[in-house]
Amino acid sequence: MSAPLAGLRVWLTRPEPHDTASAVAWSDRGADVVLAPTVAIEPRALDDHDRARIAALDSPWIVLPSPRAVDNLARTLGVRGSDGAAWPVAAIGEATADAVRDAGFDLRFVGAHATGEAFARELLEVNDAPRDFVLASSDRRREALGRVLRGAGRSVVDVVVHRTAVLDGVPEPVRPALGSLDVVAFYSPSAVQFVATLDAEARGHVTGAAAACMGSTTAGAAREAGFKTALAPGAPGEPAMLDLVAEWRRSRR
Repeated sequence: MSAPLAGLRVWLTRPEPHDTASAVAWSDRGADVVLAPTVAIEPRALDDHDRARIAALDSPWIVLPSPRAVDNLARTLGVRGSDGAAWPVAAIGEATADAVRDAGFDLRFVGAHATGEAFARELLEVNDAPRDFVLASSDRRREALGRVLRGAGRSVVDVVVHRTAVLDGVPEPVRPALGSLDVVAFYSPSAVQFVATLDAEARGHVTGAAAACMGSTTAGAAREAGFKTALAPGAPGEPAMLDLVAEWRRSRR
């Protein structure tokens, strides 16, 4: 079995509950993983106002950007509407699509692009796409997806299904590895924000590594934070990110 990332020291910033599975994915390719989240995420239950806005829509699709959003929405809204039918869902990426199927939603569309704008344009080309959408995501979501859909005349309701708190400083498990990190893996733009809390020495050690990012928006946040190398795959999902890191590593040899 090949190990394209053998010897690569990687700080994995992903929080629970997907942190362990991601650590296994990186380790299976040979990486030396330090697991320490830079954000804390808490589910948020939908309130009566959220439910009333959803109920006012005409047969909407729910757009879900991540497995976490799927899990949280299933718990707080349920997988079936008032008519007893499963909510129709458009998912960003295959990992999200798998979570949608497992939860019992009615999967109608899986996007091939990770960025909100590109996904929205894909969605607008779907023949049976509705006029109304519910965007279920984080309180730190980017606005591009909703902006493009609204610009095309669609009705869009945004609901927050989880809140994100940025942690300060370098987590204790990572401190012994400062100065020897090869890659810092980020799964959302908010995960990068802790860099602003670091002193100059720690910031230099962290941003001296390459940033491996789940998408181009996260890569943009990494560059703004000072990372000179920010890798983002063109396709959504962790396997695409791992493939890109392996390709980057080969190119440096």
